[in-house]
Amino acid sequence: MAKAPTSYIATAGAARTRTTDSLTFPLATRPQAMTIYLRFIEAVGVSATGSGILIGTGPDYLQVYRSSGYLVTHDGSVSSTLSTLPSVGDLVELCVQLLATGSVQIHQSINGGTVTSATASASHAMSPSWSLAKVTLGPGASGSAQIEDTTILRDVFIVRGVHSLAAMRVRMGLTP
Repeated sequence: MAKAPTSYIATAGAARTRTTDSLTFPLATRPQAMTIYLRFIEAVGVSATGSGILIGTGPDYLQVYRSSGYLVTHDGSVSSTLSTLPSVGDLVELCVQLLATGSVQIHQSINGGTVTSATASASHAMSPSWSLAKVTLGPGASGSAQIEDTTILRDVFIVRGVHSLAAMRVRMGLTP
């Protein structure tokens, strides 16, 4: 199957641009121990800033994005950052854990390889509810700064409780 853009951009005449796709949907859960699984194709490399997912909005939010590496932040107060950087075209899997203590930790596998884990953050008090009970993917998925996203998301899976990347692959039906 040939690759095709989601919307046509004319190549003749004056320069054209296309608005980046964005998706927002409600999240009917309170802040609690949870795991987020993201699988995507790295499209621009980690040197470019972009976001993958945002739950809530400031001051009560959970955000996964890339900066100098992929990271997760909880309320902008605590974060966990990966130092292993994928290249453009790599299949990246991220497993983000929000623990009952409010701490966060992020794990990554590139092209199905060995899982690397960032150091877990310190504990952080959890709010009784998200300030905005929604999930945002794409532009606008930012806690305190506007960030653009060019990540090609293939799978997003959010579950209650803390699970490993291997367990999330099983839940997604990717491994038996």
